Amino acid sequence: MVSLVIVSHSTRVAEGVRELAEQVTRGRVRVVAAGAVTGTPPGTCYDSVRRALETVANEDGALVLVDLGSAILTTQMALEDLPAARRRRILLCEAPLVEGAVAAAALLAAGASVEEAAAEARGALMPKMVQMGVGPAAASGWTHRPDWDAMAMVTVTHPLGLHAEPAGLFVQAASRYQSDVRVHNVTRNTRWFSAKSMNNVSLLNVRRGQEIAIAASGPDAATAVSTLKRLVESDFASVDASPPASAARPHCSSPHPVGPGPGAAVRDAIAFVQAHYSKPLTTAGVAERVFFHPRYFCTVFKAYTGVSFVEYLTRVRLARARDLLTRTDLDVSDVASRVGFKDPNYFSRVFKRSQGLSPREFRRQYCAGLNPPPV
Repeated sequence: MVSLVIVSHSTRVAEGVRELAEQVTRGRVRVVAAGAVTGTPPGTCYDSVRRALETVANEDGALVLVDLGSAILTTQMALEDLPAARRRRILLCEAPLVEGAVAAAALLAAGASVEEAAAEARGALMPKMVQMGVGPAAASGWTHRPDWDAMAMVTVTHPLGLHAEPAGLFVQAASRYQSDVRVHNVTRNTRWFSAKSMNNVSLLNVRRGQEIAIAASGPDAATAVSTLKRLVESDFASVDASPPASAARPHCSSPHPVGPGPGAAVRDAIAFVQAHYSKPLTTAGVAERVFFHPRYFCTVFKAYTGVSFVEYLTRVRLARARDLLTRTDLDVSDVASRVGFKDPNYFSRVFKRSQGLSPREFRRQYCAGLNPPPV
């Protein structure tokens, strides 16, 4: 997995920026915070930076962002101390820390190379400058494009508009298609900007209740526009944004894995539960396995299955428990342990609430095979 390393004098700053980046990536990029020394005054710890770099050097590549002063010098020194082969996988970038981290995180989560993410991070101050009226007007957008292959209009209802986390998801979804995908703030009458750039999407300054137009030209234009429209309509929560396998990012010279889309993630999670239901599974643990943020994973899982992840896991365990109770002579406590319940008493309560009978009553009624066990 590709990584993003945040180096700051302050632990709170580093952790805060990491939190912002993770809201955008939702588990598709490893984000590491490092650098701060213990105590005051704030400073940069060489050992902390070195450990972080050693951790990510063996992975698919890493982008490093720093704040200022000794953070730069310490990171440079730690990089120089790494073996050349491992050092080549890491890129130290001069981009602004907060804005750059969020912009880079969105692009990395979409499968961009470290170099592409660094270029995005370097331009991350432009949206803020334009929105605050202190920078040049954006010239990269188009005033119009008459020959779109597909176009749709949609009103943004998300409380945050098209900012931060929702913008990151929008960029990730758009970046998975071969077509040139553009977006336009109809309410503000902006230019058409690339939907595959966090910086460009931020220039639209889309707020709740405003209407946007999404358009695309290319081999999968209709699918791209339809997916993005549904993504906006769902408030960025329940749309499978994965394109067909042929829709790889054409401009990414060294793409990185970004994890499965929502539909595939749910299928992978179900397969994992079926194989490992007897283990101490947690929602967060399974979400991490499919590269999703736990909260988003819960939303997607229920949207696809109709039940929560915890309820599904309980159903699988109880189904196996019914089988063991009717086909073996295992003690109830052993049955509980084999299907993933640590506490036999809790297992009995859950079983009775579901089946209307205690495990022992269930066994007495159905073990003779005179009546089929309930499903």
